[in-house]
Amino acid sequence: MTVTRPLSAAELLDLADELAGRGTAGQPTPIRLRRSISSAYYAIFHELSFRATQRLLGSADWGAAEAAVVRWVTHTDLASLAVAATGGGNQALRVALGSLDERVVRIARAFLDVQVARERADYDDTFDVSTAVALSIADLARDTVNRSVELSDAGDPTYGRFLALAMGGVKVAKNR
Repeated sequence: MTVTRPLSAAELLDLADELAGRGTAGQPTPIRLRRSISSAYYAIFHELSFRATQRLLGSADWGAAEAAVVRWVTHTDLASLAVAATGGGNQALRVALGSLDERVVRIARAFLDVQVARERADYDDTFDVSTAVALSIADLARDTVNRSVELSDAGDPTYGRFLALAMGGVKVAKNR
């Protein structure tokens, strides 16, 4: 199978909106609302993975190398990095991140918040999700993806550091 492009954050966000019933009449089923939250999370995850890969390889092209490298970013490592970006977790990561632009911190917080919601939606049988909650999570994810694009396009050095550390920095810091 030939990889022609990465998973699209925009398409995942559109799917999250659709599953949550944005712009349609009627109440979506609980499973559609849960999948909406999951899609919103994956939109952020794939956006950050794509940007980190792009930063590492220095290419706007998407081919076999990029498709292989993007898989290096793990959910657990990205969460650990986000915790450090918000002032917690591993001291070595916090030092490596240094002082971050507040927009980078907001990306990290949103990633963590949406990840918690996704874990509840995917694994907690007692999670009682509403349309309003699913739509607010989709909105937060869209804002986070847009912020990522803006910071990346602007070449923000603190966001660049965050993305660089997503490519293995967490594993190195664990050994320090």
